[in-house]
Amino acid sequence: VRVVNISCNCGASPLADYTLRSGLTFPSSISTQQELATPGFTRVMNITTGIIGTHTCMAVNNASVDNTTISTFTITVSAAPDLTFTEDDHNDDDDNLHARVDGNVTVTCTATGRPRPSLPVWRHADKTPVVTGDRFSLASSTNLPIINGLYRVSTSFTIRDVSSSDGLNYICESFNQVDGASTDIRNFGVSKYTSSATFSLNVEAPPETTDIAESRNYHAGDTVTLRCSAFGNPLPVIAWRRAREPLIGTRYNISRVTNPGMDLATSILTISNATFSDSG
Repeated sequence: VRVVNISCNCGASPLADYTLRSGLTFPSSISTQQELATPGFTRVMNITTGIIGTHTCMAVNNASVDNTTISTFTITVSAAPDLTFTEDDHNDDDDNLHARVDGNVTVTCTATGRPRPSLPVWRHADKTPVVTGDRFSLASSTNLPIINGLYRVSTSFTIRDVSSSDGLNYICESFNQVDGASTDIRNFGVSKYTSSATFSLNVEAPPETTDIAESRNYHAGDTVTLRCSAFGNPLPVIAWRRAREPLIGTRYNISRVTNPGMDLATSILTISNATFSDSG
């Protein structure tokens, strides 16, 4: 945790008690031998937006009637943009968001920081900007409530008629500057505080069969091999049925083939010692 030291000193005898603007009182723990050498106090405060503002240090001792103002000082806290993703109809943040083929999806990137962050910019994984068009659109919001002293801005990214090819990584970027001189994304490369976050769009697709064994004639006693493949996300589970009934018995052997890097499931059915009952 980063901290800031606040010092307040005055020459007083008897020794003084010190108060900050918040009303917290810090009795001096300085011994009599140190009274003239190091009067005052040092306050260590965690750096949060809760300490932003002008603070007044006051002192009082038995010889004074009212608190005496010793000094005032202003604390400014800067925070780099913190980026979060939310998807429509989802309340929790998730770095792996979901969409369905032929559906629509909207993902919002919110930048939280101080000074006010730039509007988030959406990019493809190759860093090229997302360009609006027939299927892609962007919408920005700068009027989000300030929370705990932090400004919030967002840009929503909508994809319509989602296709499997949209299942990629996307990047959201935002920046802010300590002096607040610029919130122009064109100065992104020279800004003091920059943030970038990546999320993956997981496109779900219903199973689509691509490889089904053709009808063939076999003789009783033959070994029959049938193959079925299907694309889909999540990966489909292939089950074999005859007349909607499961295949039961030691003559039936089902094996699954892995297809690394592909949303493709493959299953092979082997029937040993085929009989007339296997027709269909």
